[in-house]
Amino acid sequence: LHTAPAWSAAKIQGANGKVYFAGVGIKGKGDSDINQAADNGEVVAICDIDTKRLDEKANQKDGKFQKAEKFTDFRKIFDNASLLKRIDAFVVGMQAALEAARAAAARKAARADFEARGAAYEACRERT
Repeated sequence: LHTAPAWSAAKIQGANGKVYFAGVGIKGKGDSDINQAADNGEVVAICDIDTKRLDEKANQKDGKFQKAEKFTDFRKIFDNASLLKRIDAFVVGMQAALEAARAAAARKAARADFEARGAAYEACRERT
């Protein structure tokens, strides 16, 4: 039996590229989740209601979040069309009531949606 790489799949633009994340709610579990996302891709936006927390995250010593745009209202992410086109997935760590509103907006934008639920992840992909 002979096996070889799927060269045709490797030629698909973006199929093997970097994943771009937006983090909403970056305290507690959201902090560890967005750090893990940064280890596996690039974080292009971070959002939290606390501006001090946003600045601390953006200026973290490892430099993973320096290029990320900062927001205090997650809805503003969806108002920025050029940024929204770059985001592949959302990492969310916030209250359940707000998660529902944010998830609905992400689904409407037809993006991959990763929500933190306690110690586990639920992943769902919305297709248009």
